[in-house]
Amino acid sequence: MTEYRFEFKYLLSPAAAQRAERFIHYAGLNTDPAVPCGSYVVTSLYFDNAVESDYYDKSGGFLKG
Repeated sequence: MTEYRFEFKYLLSPAAAQRAERFIHYAGLNTDPAVPCGSYVVTSLYFDNAVESDYYDKSGGFLKG
């Protein structure tokens, strides 16, 4: 059986982007300490499951059936 991973991309309005930023902050994610100014533009946001299977599928190459 072949498994597929789908990616959906959405443009956010400035108001929706602010709500997303507040949610991310509320979830406990912090700024990247490696960035001197404390912020940078993110053009992609990925969500995964608790065992990071999407990450490992991607890092290992294409899914094989």
